[in-house]
Amino acid sequence: MTQAPVAFVRPLSGGVLPRSMLAAETRLRVEIQGFSGYRRGERASVVPWLRFTPAVSLLALLAGTALASPLLVFLVASAMALGVLLPGHPWDYVYNGVVRRMTRTGPLPRSGWRRRLAFSIATPWLAATACCFHAGAVSAGYVLGVVMATLMLPLATVHLCVVSEIVDNLVGAKGRGTWVEV
Repeated sequence: MTQAPVAFVRPLSGGVLPRSMLAAETRLRVEIQGFSGYRRGERASVVPWLRFTPAVSLLALLAGTALASPLLVFLVASAMALGVLLPGHPWDYVYNGVVRRMTRTGPLPRSGWRRRLAFSIATPWLAATACCFHAGAVSAGYVLGVVMATLMLPLATVHLCVVSEIVDNLVGAKGRGTWVEV
């Protein structure tokens, strides 16, 4: 029996990692956010799309910050607030209702408490950013907007949620969620 070759990728820091190690790292990052307990086929179908909500939110925040638009940043803050209150973020519902029909992938899961915690931190931060732009404190708005965008970028690209990572370091595996349809 011939063993299949191991595929390698080059990480940003140099060197090479087998793809299986990257898959394990991605799975851990997703579980740390509260998403776990799903089957392999579901994971392969849905995990890449867990970046949809953070990516759309990041793009909206970048546009609002670049334009110094209190309205656009406030809309992002409002979406985050709804993400705290609803079983999923509003962009999750857009994905589940529209995008996944086109991509033929599984639904995004409900938000666990770790994800809601991240939304609850982002909501007042983004509201403060919008208030700065509205009040004419544009420099402060730019600083707040760029710092938030910097925190959102790893989540939108490599599934690394800074808030969830901090929580995981503090409480460990406690609170890692389960895979449930929104």
